[in-house]
Amino acid sequence: MSARDDFAARLGAIRAGGDAYIVKPADIPSLVDRLDGLTRRGEEAPYRILVADDDAAA
Repeated sequence: MSARDDFAARLGAIRAGGDAYIVKPADIPSLVDRLDGLTRRGEEAPYRILVADDDAAA
């Protein structure tokens, strides 16, 4: 999040590995949506595991 809205600032953020560039004052609903998108990225269904054993006590 920055107060600067120029090309050089945006380019610097991208080169530094930033995923988003938000200019102050931020629109809160848009900020929340963007943060949700960034934190849910790559979220997949959990793995399922089936364990089968022939031991009667198990």
